[in-house]
Amino acid sequence: MTKIIKSLSCAALLGCGSLALADEGVEGSGIFLEPGVTYQMTESNINYPTPFTNSAAVTRGFGLVLRGGAHIYERFFIAADARYGFLQYKDNANNLTTDANSWDIAPVVGFQMKDYGLRLYGGYVLAGELDPKSANGFDYKFKEPNGWRLGAGLKLKQFSVNIEWQRLNYTRTTVESLGSIAAGTSTDAIKYDGDGVVASVTFPIEFN
Repeated sequence: MTKIIKSLSCAALLGCGSLALADEGVEGSGIFLEPGVTYQMTESNINYPTPFTNSAAVTRGFGLVLRGGAHIYERFFIAADARYGFLQYKDNANNLTTDANSWDIAPVVGFQMKDYGLRLYGGYVLAGELDPKSANGFDYKFKEPNGWRLGAGLKLKQFSVNIEWQRLNYTRTTVESLGSIAAGTSTDAIKYDGDGVVASVTFPIEFN
């Protein structure tokens, strides 16, 4: 909960900063929104407590992204990035394949060419959750992620094609059903460390 509050506070600060920049009336600067669609593929290691076997897992699927913040001289930008994913989750060692939902929030900074050309950006995930659906006696949620997301894209006015690399480490897990572990247990004994690639199509909308 504390992480979520901090993330929302960060998003609020970014929003206030965006409005302040817009009010300054700097030529070529203003606020923007950037909705889009994502597709991600992540390979991960899951560390389980005894007697369970550590496993490699794969998540993949589509998602939605909404980025909002300020651009400066139409070349630099700072924003809050919020995402929601509709994924398939596969835990290889435990013969587990199920649907999963995910969300995360990250501040983002970047550089882009005006109107047409390359854009580069990076963000750091502050809060989120990966929630595989219950299957084969496994029911848990991975929480408290942190990690970097680095991206590059090609921007054509109000259209951008992007590719990102991300490394997210979920440091706590809430267990509802897993062996003899009591339901509702929050533990750091189960960890999810993932490396992945995210492709996206986004639509930058500027309000100068």
